[in-house]
Amino acid sequence: PEFTKMQAEAIISAAADFMEEAPGIANPHPRIMIPLIGSINEYKNQALIIKREAERIRAERGIDVQYEIGTMIEVPRAAIISDKIANLKDDADGKPLCNFFSYGTNDLTQMTMGISRDDSNGFIPK
Repeated sequence: PEFTKMQAEAIISAAADFMEEAPGIANPHPRIMIPLIGSINEYKNQALIIKREAERIRAERGIDVQYEIGTMIEVPRAAIISDKIANLKDDADGKPLCNFFSYGTNDLTQMTMGISRDDSNGFIPK
């Protein structure tokens, strides 16, 4: 949790710094991706840490940094529950907790097939 909070603080603070340095010109829109999730609770926990930290910085600095939180779907388990992740809402305000997905097709293929790209040439015909 501390690492996630530290990274979220760095990302949102950097965006706010940029907006202060170039008011009216700078319009950053960080997209924060949570990697390698495997369960709904795992994603929700991390997303809420990021959201709370981002909202704290926005309130303290009075700067409306627009941001999104999403995830990389890299393991088959996450692909199977991706519809549930997509529909997660923050219990406090009812807003979505997942704004985007990115699919790690190499990782998904390797985990699903139980192979790596380094050794597959020996037994998968071309």
